[in-house]
Amino acid sequence: MSHEVAAGVAAGAGAVLVAIAKPPQATIAAAIDAVSLVAMFVISAVYHRPT
Repeated sequence: MSHEVAAGVAAGAGAVLVAIAKPPQATIAAAIDAVSLVAMFVISAVYHRPT
């Protein structure tokens, strides 16, 4: 459950980070970082779901 919550928080924080990034390179880097972090939490949440 905690990884599901973390994925949502990471998505929100990533959106803010992308929005405030100034140079185009920073925007791209922030987007890659945000997508990677959300993917990590989602995969972990799915992996640790009780069966």
